[in-house]
Parts: sequence; C-alpha cells; structure tokens
Amino acid sequence: MAWSRAIVIPILKPGKNPEDPSSYRPIALTSCLCKTLERMINARLIHVLEEKKLLTEFQSGFRYGRSTMDNILNLETAIRDAFITKKHLVSIFFDMEKAYDRAWRHGILNDLHNMGFRAARSVVQQLDTVHHQGLRLASGAFRTSPVQSLYVLTGEPCLKLRRERFSLKYYFKIKQNPCHPSYERVMKPIFGQFYEKKVSFIPSFGHRMRPLLENFNLKNIDILPKHDEPPPWRSRNVLTIDDFHKLPKSTTAPSVYIQEFYYHRQKFERYGTVFTDGSKFGDHVGSAVVFSHIVISRTLNKHCSVFTSEIFAIYTALRAIRLLSQKKWIIYTDSQSSIEAILNASRQSHPLVLSTVKLYFKLQDRNFDILFCWIPGHVGITGNDEADAAAKAASSNVETFVPFQDIDQVLKQTILIKWQHIWDLELNNKLHSIQPSIAGFQPNNLNRRMSVKLARLRLGHTYFTHKHLLYADPAPSCSSCSTIISVRHILCECPKYRVLRRKYFGKAYPDLRDILGEHYNANVFSFVHDINFIHSI
Repeated sequence: MAWSRAIVIPILKPGKNPEDPSSYRPIALTSCLCKTLERMINARLIHVLEEKKLLTEFQSGFRYGRSTMDNILNLETAIRDAFITKKHLVSIFFDMEKAYDRAWRHGILNDLHNMGFRAARSVVQQLDTVHHQGLRLASGAFRTSPVQSLYVLTGEPCLKLRRERFSLKYYFKIKQNPCHPSYERVMKPIFGQFYEKKVSFIPSFGHRMRPLLENFNLKNIDILPKHDEPPPWRSRNVLTIDDFHKLPKSTTAPSVYIQEFYYHRQKFERYGTVFTDGSKFGDHVGSAVVFSHIVISRTLNKHCSVFTSEIFAIYTALRAIRLLSQKKWIIYTDSQSSIEAILNASRQSHPLVLSTVKLYFKLQDRNFDILFCWIPGHVGITGNDEADAAAKAASSNVETFVPFQDIDQVLKQTILIKWQHIWDLELNNKLHSIQPSIAGFQPNNLNRRMSVKLARLRLGHTYFTHKHLLYADPAPSCSSCSTIISVRHILCECPKYRVLRRKYFGKAYPDLRDILGEHYNANVFSFVHDINFIHSI
C-alpha cells in the first residue's frame, strides 16, 4: 500500500492567485521502488505498443524518436497544399484544461486490454538580423563590419546554412522510418507542378528538400532503416573476454601482446577464431572478417564512419557463424567502442548495433557459445593484421547504406565546404587577406577591452576608419599619402610610421597577416598606442 501513496507538493502557477487552490500545480513524489516499477512496466508497454503498431501513426507525444515537429510538418504541408490548390483547410485545436486529471482511466485500461496485454520568410529574415547583432555584441565588432567577416571571426556559420543542415537532418530522420506519419508526404510530395507555376508560394517540406539534396549531392543516399531494440524483459547476457585490458598499449611492447595472445589461445583452444576490422581513409570505407579458411570483405558507402565499418564487420561475422556447424567462437576486434556499444545497446543505439545484438541472442537460443574479445591493433597478431589488410583492400561487394547516425557528420562537413566556397569568393574582404579559411581564430587570453580591439583590427573596421559610413561623411584620408586611411595603411603602408614599425615588427613594411594573423604580434598594441590610434579603434 505504501507504493500507492505519494507526497504532494503544491507549486504556485506563475501569475495566479495564491489563495485559490486551483492556482497550484500538484507535484506527486512517490517512492523509489514505485518509480522503478513504473519504469519497468512503461518500458514493456511501449515495446509491445510500438512493435505491434497499436498506436496511431499520428500520435507523437510520449514516443521515442517523435516530437511536435512531426505534427507541425504535417500541418504545414496540408496548409501549403491547400493554398496551392485553392482549397479550404479546416483545423481544430483542442486545449483541454486539466487533461491528465480528467483522463478516463477505465477507458485506458480497457483499450490496453483490447490491444492485448515551418516559419514565414519575413520572420526568418528577422532571425538573421538578431543573429548578426548577437555576433557583433559577442565579438565587439564595429557596426559596419560585413556579416561574412563576422561569421569567420566567430566561427559561426550563417543561419541559412544551419537551417539547411538541420532541415536535411530531419528529412533523413523521416526517411529512415517508413512508418513515420510524414513519410509519404515528404518522400513523395504532391502538387509539384502547381508549386513550379506559382513561384510566390513556398513549397511544402518535401519539395523544399529536393533542390537541397541535389545541391549537396545527397539525393541517392540509402538510409539504413531504424531497428527496434530487443524486448526489455530479454536477458542481456553478452559474453566478453578482457585478457588484454590489463596491458596498456602505450607501455606494452608488441612482442608481449603476441605472447599473451598465444597464452590466451591455449586457454580457449576449443573456440574457433574470427577476426574483424574496419577501415576508412579518404573516400574508401572497408570492412573485413577473417576466418581460418575464408576472408569476407565489403566496401561500404563513403559516407559511413569508422565505427560503422567496425560494427558491420562484427555483424557480418555473426551472419557467417550462423551457417556453420561449430558452436564455440571468439570474435576478436580492435574496436573497444564496438564492444561497449553492444554491451550497452538501447533504442538510441546504432541500427547495426541493434541488429548485431538481436542476431547474437538468436544464436544464443540455438546453443551457440560466442565471446567478444578486444585485442590491440597493429601489434603483429596475425589474424588482426589480415583483417586490417583485407578491410583496406576491399573493392567488391559494395554496400550502399548509410546509417542515420553518420548523416549528421556528412551534413556538417558538406555545410563547411559550402561555407568555405562562399568565403573564397570574398576576395575584397579585409579579413579574407588575413584568414582565408573559415577555421577562424583560436581563443586568446586577452581581456575583453583588448580582445575587442584585436577583433576590429582584424576585421579592418574601426571607429576611426569607418565612422563616416554612419554619418554620411567623406572617408578619412592620410595627410602624408593623400590616400584613404585603412587599418592596412596604418599598420603596413604609411611611410610616416616606418620607424616605429621597425621597432615593433622588425620591418618597415610588414605583411598584415604577420601582425594580425592566427599568431598575432602582441607588439601591435604598443604600436597603435604610440601613434595615438588605440583609443580610436
């Protein structure tokens, strides 16, 4: 009975009358044992409901991998399709007061028993303005500094590129799950000809993604479908051997590992050996499995990660073992992360990890005795070296899939390449001459005041050189050279300061990158101080 009791703590709702009992939100604190039991029951209920597809596909609340974004996307698609076809769309939104308190408990239990067991364009532009203002405040940049320079200086890409990345990530999240309620509307969007003719209408999400996919060369990506985890009541008895963990690789000679491996094999001589390995260099991703009598190698999609190649090799080994008569096997891998992923498999895990765990349990049920063992790589253990060579040389049996977990890194790299291309076109940009890469600058140890001055010097926009743009005045000119004053002119070109430049920079006419580049010359502050420029930056 103690499990059904709770300590209720009333929390006053913001802006409500404290004298009205309905103004409080009751928070019920139950016992730890009760919470544990609730989680166990909830995990089992969710597994059965999801596995048997007993929930409507349009329900997004309290479901793993689903969110309100799914319903918003459905609504947005319906609105845009209604606009383009000149139809009416009726939407009804319910906001039920005290929905949980009014839930029909008997009806919920009866159902369980019967079951068995986007923003407008103007708003986007406003966000860009807020973003730019935030970057100026954070870096201390002068108001006239170009936004492309702000992006590089702070290492923050523009919101447009970030929106493209996260939109594509959400697209692939839907693509990996054919049961997603938006799958058909996104993968096979309708009314394409209408949107082409009426360019003033914003297309639905599926249509908006098509040019992005082509632009990023991701149109034909074959996403590996998501997999369900094993039932929560299933015993997770994954057997491992840790004979080599006691020998740190940094302080252990290869000969010691080889001797230890021979001793290890004497203990497990009744077990067959399988060596697995994965490799990634450049655009080549390979995976290999080495038995005593056969070598299996696969070439994976260039977008796959090293982890994917490693776990795919283990999965391939299990698929080969299931066809053999021998029951006792040890799978050797130099990927500690793969073994850890198998031991801690959950619904958030890599699809291949879940496939590996499921197959492993099926083989256990068929009386297979399979152990996983980590071995150090590149120390002369023959089977491991053979697997490594086979993975690097893999050239046939191409696997085209890409797990969703690898897509985000692909999108990130693709966005960086596109950003770098945009920055390469900024040839007349003052910062570009100092930093041609979007990598930006490493953090410095300067205080806020001096850090702002360094940022403005790098950007080439200071109060003295660019305040005329704010007041519609003529640009300041050098009295000695009769040329427009710029940061470059002051630090590198004006003959009036060549003596001081020799003193602080070692040259009368130094290169601007040597003064303000990644490894800036700290004497720049003394120089601008001596010429009375430091307070006008």
